[in-house]
Amino acid sequence: IKEFEATTNHDVKAVEYFIKEKFQADEELKKAAEFVHFACTSEDINNMSHALMLKATREQVILPTLNRITTSLRNYAHLFADIPMMCRTHGQPASPSTMGKEFANVVHRLERAIAAIKAVELPAKMNGAVGNFNAHLSAYPDFDWERLSRDLIESLGLTFNPYTIQIEPHDGIAALMDAIAVKRRFLGRGGVPDLHKVSEVLLNELRAGTLGRISLETPDMVEQELVEARAREQAEAEERARKDEQRKKKKR
Repeated sequence: IKEFEATTNHDVKAVEYFIKEKFQADEELKKAAEFVHFACTSEDINNMSHALMLKATREQVILPTLNRITTSLRNYAHLFADIPMMCRTHGQPASPSTMGKEFANVVHRLERAIAAIKAVELPAKMNGAVGNFNAHLSAYPDFDWERLSRDLIESLGLTFNPYTIQIEPHDGIAALMDAIAVKRRFLGRGGVPDLHKVSEVLLNELRAGTLGRISLETPDMVEQELVEARAREQAEAEERARKDEQRKKKKR
């Protein structure tokens, strides 16, 4: 693709030429080679690519990581439900609570954050140079291009945006970054989400294999964590059994 781009000086056109070249190896595909980029503007390709990348990142990285954190904290909330602790108000000792309840506070906040991030729609469009299917209808005026566009976009798990100019306005990207910025407190003056900061931090973290202070696990790391967790559970069960036996002996 980079070799084509050196000639075309255009990234999407280079991808088009690359795909056309691959079509030459198949007689049926070869006949349709000139339709690879038919009636499309570059934004038709780019906006869907961006939306799909964000969709994959949300589904494969962000939400699974947050869900794992939430599950761990929920387990701690149950584990420490009976451990009392003194809480403070105005900086002074006040009423009692439990350690478990304080973990539950964080779990509830995370669940709301997850719901907000999950609820953001990622719109996409494929309607040509100015958003009116002009080239499409000029070539094939009787074909239902809007339905084809909708079916394709929705089949990819994206939201069809029927009204755009050349570019898809990327409100979905802004909304997703907004949801993440609010939950991570990347806020500017007046509490306005800092979209530049959240975008920059998110990209840097994904490149580094982290999410905040959490390292993104590889399958081997996950398996090791499961082994260690089972070992801890077994040790805790044995310790509880030992203490129960000691209490029974004392009663005797």
